[in-house]
Amino acid sequence: MKRCILFLLLLIPVWVNASPRIKNVSLLAHTTLTLNIDQGGGGTRFSFPFVLDEADDNVPFTLVMTNKAFVDSYSANKLTGRNSFVVTIAPQGSGGASSQQRATLFITVGGYEITVELHSTSDVSSVYSDIVFELSDEARQSLIQQAIRVKTDALEKQYQERHRALSVEADNLALSKLGTIALSDPKTVRIKEEAKIILPVGEVLLYVDKAISYGAYTIITFEVDNRSYSAPMMVQGAKVFAINRNKDATSTTPIDGGVSLPPLIPPRGDGIGAITVMTSSMPKEIRTLQLQLATDQGNLKLEW
Repeated sequence: MKRCILFLLLLIPVWVNASPRIKNVSLLAHTTLTLNIDQGGGGTRFSFPFVLDEADDNVPFTLVMTNKAFVDSYSANKLTGRNSFVVTIAPQGSGGASSQQRATLFITVGGYEITVELHSTSDVSSVYSDIVFELSDEARQSLIQQAIRVKTDALEKQYQERHRALSVEADNLALSKLGTIALSDPKTVRIKEEAKIILPVGEVLLYVDKAISYGAYTIITFEVDNRSYSAPMMVQGAKVFAINRNKDATSTTPIDGGVSLPPLIPPRGDGIGAITVMTSSMPKEIRTLQLQLATDQGNLKLEW
C-alpha cells in the first residue's frame, strides 16, 4: 500500500514558481557575463543607462548575436529612443531553437565592450528576467562631459560654416555695390566745414570737404589733423546725424552707415576717413547734418 502511494506521488508533476530576478552589473571597459535564457518561452531584458541608437554620435551602439536561435528585440525592430532590448529563444519546430543552444552576444555602447555568453535552459530558477547595467558616478559624469564636448564641437562647426557663408555673402554684396558705384555718375556736394578741440599740447582739427553720391550711396569724407606736439591720437568712432531745429524743439536723427576710420594719427600728422550711408536713408528735408567724431583725446562735432 505504501509503495502505491509513493508511486502516485512520483506521478504528480512538480511546478516551479520562479519569480522575476534582477541582476545589476557595473559597466567596465570590457564587461563579461554568462547567462541562461529560458527556452520555454521566457526571456531576459538588458537595460542600459543611456539610449541605444546606432546613429548616435555621442553613444554609438552595435549588437552582434552569433546564433540565430537567440532573438534580440533590438535587431527585430530598431526603434529609436529606448534604452533596453529583450533576448528570447525562437520556438522549437519553426526553424528556431532546439535543446542546449548557446551563443555569444557582443555589445559595444558608449565606449564599453560587453561580451555575454548565452545558454538555453529549461531550469527557470537559473534565469534572470532583467540585467541592469550601471555606471559609477565618475563614469556617468565623464559620459556627460563627453556628450557636452561633442555637442559643443558640432555647434562650433556649424558656427564656423555659417560664418564662412556669411563672409562670402558679404564679399559678394560688397562687389555688387562696387559695380553699382562704378556704373553711377557721381554727384558732389561741397561742404568745406571745420571744427577743432584745444589740447594742452596742441589742438585737433576736423575738416569735412565734400559728400559724393553714387546712386544709392552717399560717401562723406573727413580729415583729422592732429596738431599735437607729442601725443598720437586714435579715432574711435564716427557717426552722422540729421538735425532739424525749429522754434519749438530740436530733433536729432542718427543715420546708419559704414565707417572707415583712419589709423593711429601721429603727432603733427593727419588721417582721412569716410562714412558711407544709403542715400535713401537721408531725410528728404535736411536742415542740418552733423558729424560726431570720438577720439581718445576728446570728441568733435561739425555741422553743415
